[in-house]
Amino acid sequence: MSRGKGRKGRQQPAQQRGNVYLRIEGGAGDGMRLKVPGFSAAQYRRVRELAQAGAIRDPLVGRFVRAVGMSIGHDVDTAPAPWTDVDTVELLRWLDMVPAEEWTGVDDAEVALLLGGAS
Repeated sequence: MSRGKGRKGRQQPAQQRGNVYLRIEGGAGDGMRLKVPGFSAAQYRRVRELAQAGAIRDPLVGRFVRAVGMSIGHDVDTAPAPWTDVDTVELLRWLDMVPAEEWTGVDDAEVALLLGGAS
């Protein structure tokens, strides 16, 4: 009985890391195309779902925030001013990760931050 050499299947483009690009509209970076390193399209979709659910402290959201920061030359972990949950909410809104015209979990998180204090 012969054994064929096992081969890894190819990853679909949505599963491959580094295929997420964001287009910045408005402000100083208008029209800029920003690559988010280390993220697949499926992970990006998951971050959007987490953002809309208000799970701003999920590790994947945190990793996304750091990756976006790295893309624009800002190290979130070593910045002089510590990164807060309020900063995360503002970034998610700026990137249109949550719809502006409807109430989502990120709005709940923002209200909780306002009532309970920001981290």
